[in-house]
Amino acid sequence: MKHTIISFLVLSLLLFLVACKTKKNTPTTASETSNTQLKNPTMTLSKSSCFGKCKVYHVKIFQDKTISYEGIKNVENIGIFRSSITTTDYQSLVEAFEAADFTNLASTYLTGIRDKQKTTLGFSQKEVQYQSRAASNELKAITKKIDAILKDLDWEKE
Repeated sequence: MKHTIISFLVLSLLLFLVACKTKKNTPTTASETSNTQLKNPTMTLSKSSCFGKCKVYHVKIFQDKTISYEGIKNVENIGIFRSSITTTDYQSLVEAFEAADFTNLASTYLTGIRDKQKTTLGFSQKEVQYQSRAASNELKAITKKIDAILKDLDWEKE
């Protein structure tokens, strides 16, 4: 009987805690909304590992033109770094994504070869994963453009 009462109390407490779940904070002002948008990247690039010496890293480009770079393996900068790009470079990337009709592309362009590196590009909340043999020239050109921009930046380690 004593165990039944204790079990009932514990179950009641758990149900009470679940019922009192806090609601999600939603932006209430224009500045809070813009700060939220700046925290979500508008463009991303990730390269996976392979059975060789592939460069493995993740890049996030934000609307305020800041860049977050995480070097993981076979790259010069290992760790998390920040930088920013020019308005011209940012607009050039946006135009490249739009010219490729990125939002209407399929989500994957894979060859089925396991040991080949996979690249994932993201733009406007859409991601496309590809391997170079199966990708269009436009996808490869966007990746090369981002890589070229990354080489010319001065990075600050976080």
